[in-house]
Amino acid sequence: MNEKDLLRGLIEEGVLGKGKADFEVNVGLKTPNYIDLVYETNDEIWLIEAKINLDYKALGQILFYKDLYLYKFTTSKPISLGVVCLKVSGDEIIDFYERNGIKIFILKEVEEEEEKKGANPICSVCGKSMTKNENNEWICKICHYFFGISSKPVKCERCGQIYGTFPAIESKTNGAIGYDFLRDEWKEGLCPKCRRDRGMERFTHNGAPYVTPYDTVANSIKHEMKRRTLTKNDLIWRGIPEEFIEFCLGRKEINL
Repeated sequence: MNEKDLLRGLIEEGVLGKGKADFEVNVGLKTPNYIDLVYETNDEIWLIEAKINLDYKALGQILFYKDLYLYKFTTSKPISLGVVCLKVSGDEIIDFYERNGIKIFILKEVEEEEEKKGANPICSVCGKSMTKNENNEWICKICHYFFGISSKPVKCERCGQIYGTFPAIESKTNGAIGYDFLRDEWKEGLCPKCRRDRGMERFTHNGAPYVTPYDTVANSIKHEMKRRTLTKNDLIWRGIPEEFIEFCLGRKEINL
């Protein structure tokens, strides 16, 4: 459990409403100052800090970040302030923050990602759960947001489970990374879970099972960019939206 898990848990609970999340936004003017989360809905903008154990110390921090944000960014939407945490050191702390216009969100332990996904098919592009539309068809809202069309539900050749695939996006990403390198890593026709299982069966690393970072497009992009073998321009040149790249890197979240 870390502060990023808290922020994602807050978004997934839906208490902020539908919107776009940007993580670690630099609101500094002369020196870097990063606010943990800027979450924009149709009606307002939330500035949120995450603390595992909340005490009085974050109050000045969030108020300071609000002033910096308003100085650096122009918006007609009202600004709301919040802190998300697991524990609070007393009820008087909550009163202390809320008297200063700051909402406190107390979350339970965030469930593991696989448990949260439940039985819904997983999209092999963005790694998120698919949902059913009004026609009872599996669609990926996240892919539809980024690419204008949903990934397509297909059956895994290995386990028979439904998962989402988007060949055009997968092909562009694999082309940017290198087909030869990914030939054995990215197995077409397999769902993300079976790709991970296949890697653990075939390889070990330092005596431990090898968990492939190439189970989804999003993880492939994140892994290669962290290794500095892939740049943002490599992907943009091939038609991958910059906003999707930021999503893959964990800097942006979409709640639809």
